[in-house]
Amino acid sequence: LVTSGESYVVFSFDGEGFEVSGDIRISIWGRKFTNGVFAELFHLWFNTGFVDHTPMVWDKQCLDGINADKNTDLPDDFHIQTLFAG
Repeated sequence: LVTSGESYVVFSFDGEGFEVSGDIRISIWGRKFTNGVFAELFHLWFNTGFVDHTPMVWDKQCLDGINADKNTDLPDDFHIQTLFAG
């Protein structure tokens, strides 16, 4: 759960048996307005064939569905960073 005022969130998937491969879609869900319906806010796609073990960064222009929504109040410097180790 992300609350107002937080600058980042860390998701860690540790343990044996967790593996990703091929085309991956990461979807971010939440409420667009204070009393809004819970819905997908945006998503991004990547293929694991292009993943190395350095951080990958997606800015707002790389996120599907975010630019078409005129009601998005994310800051201009909003981005998602991923790091895959293995």
